[in-house]
Amino acid sequence: MTRVASGDAPGRSGFLPARTIHLHPTRLCNLTCRHCYSHSSPHRRSHLDLATLLRALAALRGEGYEQLSVSGGEPLLYPRLDALVSAAQDQGYRLSLITNGSTITPANVPLLASLDFVAVSVDGREPLHNQIRGQKDAFARTMRGLRRLREAGARFAIIFAATRQSLVDIVPVAEIAMQHGAVALHLRPLVLTGRAAANCGDLGLRQTDLDRLFLIAHALRHELGKELAIQLDLVPASAALANRCAYRALAENSDGPLSDLINPLVISADGVAKPLTYDFPAAYDICTIDDLCVAGRGAIVPERLNAFRITMLDALGKLDPEAGLLDWFFYLTGCAAASEKATA
Repeated sequence: MTRVASGDAPGRSGFLPARTIHLHPTRLCNLTCRHCYSHSSPHRRSHLDLATLLRALAALRGEGYEQLSVSGGEPLLYPRLDALVSAAQDQGYRLSLITNGSTITPANVPLLASLDFVAVSVDGREPLHNQIRGQKDAFARTMRGLRRLREAGARFAIIFAATRQSLVDIVPVAEIAMQHGAVALHLRPLVLTGRAAANCGDLGLRQTDLDRLFLIAHALRHELGKELAIQLDLVPASAALANRCAYRALAENSDGPLSDLINPLVISADGVAKPLTYDFPAAYDICTIDDLCVAGRGAIVPERLNAFRITMLDALGKLDPEAGLLDWFFYLTGCAAASEKATA
């Protein structure tokens, strides 16, 4: 569940406050991070065509999506970012952007200040952050980016990918967030997908680590009060089950807009529309943005949408209320992968 990009919008669908599109217009990045879920790097230079992308976003606006969260790759390296932001705002989207912070410059910081929200990834104190990012000055450049955001009056948060190694760095990073004027610290358990699957297998959080992360977040909320919002991508299984009726109603309604059922919707750097997460199994890909431009809602593959409905209901049926803490979207992605394997 990703809340950081949605501002103060009320809760309506799933665990997200707004009906959200996670857009990855490029895999180009100035870094080659050990834990990157999309294998982004300085060598991945392709990007989505702007005209096609804007037509697809217009169609999806008609499906009820209202929040556009731009990521990557490093989105500040997308060559048409200014035009994308301007056109998407004209279409009525609220915009946010997720960046590694090291490419924030005096030239692009006014654009960032015009967005509803900016999220900057910080993975620990300086030694650990530089180790994960693969550059010895990565931390210093990100801190410089945070200062520029503050000076420009941008509204921003820090995103922290929690690993076994980095749990001890959460409190220092919270202090960094407060020192630089961030409004929130968003804690995400590391997902072992993409490059992280090969490089970070020993850093994934065990159940005891998830419990510890939950307690750290709770303590920070108590200590910091209203000074810094603490957001966490974990929910007790019992809370997920409390939403079971709402999910069933969404899953059984085939006449509503797409955003009723799939929230968030992910658009990959290959132009593929996917449910929930970047690594959601390809068997559930619902369409491409090229097809969406031509056929609108008719581009959506009904068999795949129905398979997603069935998988979501099955995941709810299997969920043990005593299972403890879970990353809801990671849990659904795992259920989908298991279902795909069983039917292969």
